Amino acid sequence: MSTSNSSTALTLTFPDDPFSGRVNDSPETTLYLLSTDKSSLGGMKETFIDRVGPDGAPERVAGIHWRNGMDVHVRGKDCGALVTLKRSEEDIFSLPEYWFTVEGGRELCWKNNEASRFTLPRSCPKTNGSLQCFTASGERVATYSEQLKRLLHSNDPAGLSVEQGYSEPPVLEYILVSALIVERDRRATVGAATAAASAGAAGIPIGVF
Repeated sequence: MSTSNSSTALTLTFPDDPFSGRVNDSPETTLYLLSTDKSSLGGMKETFIDRVGPDGAPERVAGIHWRNGMDVHVRGKDCGALVTLKRSEEDIFSLPEYWFTVEGGRELCWKNNEASRFTLPRSCPKTNGSLQCFTASGERVATYSEQLKRLLHSNDPAGLSVEQGYSEPPVLEYILVSALIVERDRRATVGAATAAASAGAAGIPIGVF
């Protein structure tokens, strides 16, 4: 469950799946509906975000086309992944940073909280198992907590906590879309690292599969 240190933050949960199903701001209220089309091999092809209106009718507000350079559209605007969301180079001190631009030209940055102490401003609080979003000056904007799967108990859903000033459309939709992109990349990175570690433990040359 996502939590926030601020009483004014908007806290969203993903009770079904981080890429498909409801996005709620309370157990009774659904703000967004996510749907993901998959390929015959099980990979994600497209993810769509629909905002639920006061009358309960969904309105398409964003789409992520994971193939062909990962085309991104928010509110009908072609964002272009290479322009809107940039993945920084890794170094020995940090995990990747992901910079993107929202309406008004404000630049925001997602960082994996499992990074070393060199990657986050000292003033930024840390929460284990999360991705955090900051302004260029180090002000925290949002925190994404990954889904926690349990064997003998119900899963803890993924959560997204967004601070006041960033919690209204269309900025909220940019943050939601960028969180999904960064989370998918994080999963891919973790999966590749796990596969490499397993291959190494089994005596298989890394990079030869």
